[in-house]
Formats: sequence, C-alpha cells, structure tokens
Amino acid sequence: EKMGSLGVLTTGIAHEINNPMNFISGGLHATHTLKNELLKLDGKPSVKKQALYEQMDKIMDNTLEGVERITDIVTSLNFFSNPGKAHKKDHDLNQLLYSVLLNIEKKIPYNINLNKLIPEGTTIYCYDEQLQQVFIHILLNAIQVLAPRQEDFQKTINISFKEIQKENRSLSCISFSNNGPPIPEQELNKIYDPFYTLNNAGAGKGLGMAISYMIMQEHQGWIEARNENDLVIFDVILPES
Repeated sequence: EKMGSLGVLTTGIAHEINNPMNFISGGLHATHTLKNELLKLDGKPSVKKQALYEQMDKIMDNTLEGVERITDIVTSLNFFSNPGKAHKKDHDLNQLLYSVLLNIEKKIPYNINLNKLIPEGTTIYCYDEQLQQVFIHILLNAIQVLAPRQEDFQKTINISFKEIQKENRSLSCISFSNNGPPIPEQELNKIYDPFYTLNNAGAGKGLGMAISYMIMQEHQGWIEARNENDLVIFDVILPES
C-alpha cells in the first residue's frame, strides 16, 4: 500500500515538474536563437559586447545543465511509480556486465583500473535490465568517490563472483570492490535512503542506491555494503532460482 501511494505521489510530482521544465528549456533555446539573430544584425560586435554575449552563453549553458539534472531526477523518480518487469530467467553475467561497461565507459577516467574477474559461462537468475541498473549505480558511485583522489594513487575497481550458501539457500554473489575512502560505519545503513548521498554536492542525486534496493527486493535478494582491508565492497546477492 505504501509503494502504491508512493507511485501515485511520484507520478503527480513528475508531471508537475516536467511542465515548467519544458517551459524553461524551450525559453533557453529560444533565447539562444534570438541572441544569434542579434549577432547577425549587429555585425562584428565590440569587445565589450562580445564579452557580454559570452557571459550570456555561459549562463544559458549552466541553466540548461540544471534543467538536465532535474530531468534526470524526475526520470529516477518515475521508477518508483513504475519499476517495470521483464521475464526473470538465467542470464550470462559476463554479457550483462559487458552491456553495463559499454554504457558507462565514457565516464570511467583513464586512471581508474577496472577488472572484471568473472569465469566464462557464469549465469545468474534475474530481470536483466533491472539488475544492470543496480550494477550501473554501484559502479558510478565507485567512480565518483575514486575520481577526486590524487593522480598518482592506483585507483582500482574489481568485479568478482562466487556462489554462497545461507540458511540452506544457494545464492549468487556479485561483488564490486574499490579502494576509495571507507564509508563511515554509522552511514552504512543510510545509503539506501532516497536522496541520501555521500558524494559532494552536485555529484549525485542520492536516488541510485534507493532504486537499487527496490530492484533487489523484487529479486528476493539484497545488497550488503562493508569496509574490509582498505576496500569498500558491495555484494549483490541473488537467489539462484
């Protein structure tokens, strides 16, 4: 019932935010077009006018970036109203991760060493697109915490797999480890709260792990986060069937 109420609420919020965002985005693009028309009429502007035009461009670009961030938040909120489901079945883990890494490759800095240590033929029982979203959120969080560290620091993300037994259940465990700063122990239970983020202001929306938590619930699985031997580890744990 709570999730149903949240779905109705987020659908309404998304609609109400999207309308003014469309007005703002359209207005900014129209302003940019008008500025270009003024430039044509003005011929070669003076140095002072050119500096003003450049300031206008910078302001419009920054404002558009703000619009895009809000649009991303609304898109994330829509997950709460319609998580969506595909068919749950066995999927090749290496293929799933290949698609994920292809999706985020442009966001991986050159000085982060990412290692995928998954045996060939490994399969997991899941909704493929939903689980890929979980992987993306975890990897982007790791990239964001590693990126600010000094250039000469060896930055590493490892992805590994193992089968575990818990309460007489066979489980698949996909581990994502990075050598970024540890998560404060008192914060570990808060990272799945909507809009909670450990990143610097503007670096993240704080929705990725909340959405990942919901996705794992739909899989009857969970995520475990911990600090261990100078590593931050996220274990994505799934039933094998």
